[in-house]
Amino acid sequence: MAPARLLLAAMVTALSTACGGAISGGQTASDSDTQGDMMVSDADSASAADAVDTNSVADVEETTPDGLADVASDSVAEDGEAGVCTTIANSPVVTGTSVAESDPLWPVSMAIVPGTYVLESYVDYAGTSGPAGITTTMRRAMHLSATRYEVVRQDDSDPEMRTGGTWVQGPGTYGQIQDCPVVLHGGGGPYTFDGTRVQFGIGGPASHPNFDRVVVMKRVGP
Repeated sequence: MAPARLLLAAMVTALSTACGGAISGGQTASDSDTQGDMMVSDADSASAADAVDTNSVADVEETTPDGLADVASDSVAEDGEAGVCTTIANSPVVTGTSVAESDPLWPVSMAIVPGTYVLESYVDYAGTSGPAGITTTMRRAMHLSATRYEVVRQDDSDPEMRTGGTWVQGPGTYGQIQDCPVVLHGGGGPYTFDGTRVQFGIGGPASHPNFDRVVVMKRVGP
């Protein structure tokens, strides 16, 4: 196992232990009509520690059992109501387009700084034989503390989804576990950060689950 994968495995194991060993897997995005969301991306819990390639977003797919979208949308309630994963405001609508290219490489970068981030841009990588020029829209914001993340996301006209959990990071790699609205995922993947903007890969929208979506989010406050 490569050093980067050993690091990711150790981070996921540490998070699992901290959460009482509660990591539950789900279907891959390509097998599901609904999508969940984590700090940066979802990886199948059964393979995250051994299968994430830190040079490609292709191995960092979002995973969601059927019905999670209903659970997540039910958790979006009034501020202060029990069960709300986050009350952060979502970003404005951003438009992205698919390209017939392979996933980008991920150079090792500085550590991500905690704070509030909003979506600035994204590209859907459809593979060298995939369809190019498909336009979609997305809204996304997240808040990171030293140990926890909160995310709000909306793809096209799908319901807005709010999730949260714990996370850790190493050199260019992170590990995470979702624990709101339910304990669901353990995984991780690569990222790059330049001090203001963080770039990372997530699964494609429900309408195009085979896309590898790379997003750029800008830090806008603490």
